[in-house]
Amino acid sequence: MISFESTVDSPGWYSQSGPENDVVVSTRLRLSRNLSGYQFASNLDAREGEAVQTGIRNAFSGMGKEYHYCPMSDLAPVERRMLLERNLISQDFSLQTAKAAVLREDFRFCAMVNEIDHLRMGLIYAGSSFSELWKELNSIDSRLEDSLDYAVSLEWGYLTADVSNVGTGLKASAMVHLPALVETGMIDKALKAVVQLGYSVKGFFSDTENSLGYLYQIANPVSTGESEEDLLGKLDGVVNQLVHYERTAREEVLKKERLATEDKIFRALGTLLHCRIIESKEAIDALNLVRFGIECGMISLPIPAVTSLLFLSQKSHVQGLMEREKIQDTPVDAYRARMIRETLSSKMAGGWNV
Repeated sequence: MISFESTVDSPGWYSQSGPENDVVVSTRLRLSRNLSGYQFASNLDAREGEAVQTGIRNAFSGMGKEYHYCPMSDLAPVERRMLLERNLISQDFSLQTAKAAVLREDFRFCAMVNEIDHLRMGLIYAGSSFSELWKELNSIDSRLEDSLDYAVSLEWGYLTADVSNVGTGLKASAMVHLPALVETGMIDKALKAVVQLGYSVKGFFSDTENSLGYLYQIANPVSTGESEEDLLGKLDGVVNQLVHYERTAREEVLKKERLATEDKIFRALGTLLHCRIIESKEAIDALNLVRFGIECGMISLPIPAVTSLLFLSQKSHVQGLMEREKIQDTPVDAYRARMIRETLSSKMAGGWNV
């Protein structure tokens, strides 16, 4: 059975470094596939649903021991919520106990079985890594297709329950950290340009364009009419433009508002290093300010350590740690504060550079 560790050094994309990771937190690809001869997942009866799950389970059994087929009913509620907090499964899927997921031991790959489509595979890398992601996910998909009969049309491509995914079945997204654009008041203009190019934008910790912690998710809205390489190349170009905008805005912030920016960042660091109780929202905001401090060269901390804390300090991960340590008399917000204090203190290599 796969192990749900939730420490900063445990497996997960967030504990890794990647290209342009001062701005691009992660890139993610999702492939939607359906099996020929079956209705879409929402219309399957119990017998058909079980047949689809069996076929997919058998296909993954030949992929290697690192892939684990996990019926959702076998996962504790806190483990299902941890997958949601890691951006590996959807909110609705986390509540479904009659379905299944396929997890890889590095927690970079996860597949949902019988969610909206029969098979939705997701792969996440740290930093800007679209080409490497596609090479790996395409390889996984090709190996599965050797044993699964996908529903494909010569005219339309891969058939999916959501018409926007018909064609390649590929959804690509990047999570970007844009504090300087927010602080200079240029964020609306930058995101508006992205939307005008046909891409969707939402706050990572919310469903609106406003975001906690300066985090935004940029994604392609449709999968039809372009090859995978063309789709990814265009999105990569948009993300690279945002990287340029953010770095330019960062220089402006440091030139014009350095003292005020330092004050905001070090107040956040002081809170995290000394607080005894901290709620999730406050932790997210403070950790992202510390990340901004690292990007500005003010604080000597590895970016992956802060990124890991952003995800591992969420409620279900904290609860999972407390259950593992059999802690019952400590409030979640107090345990979160202690975990952040201890992690940052242990990772502070050179302190701060001011």
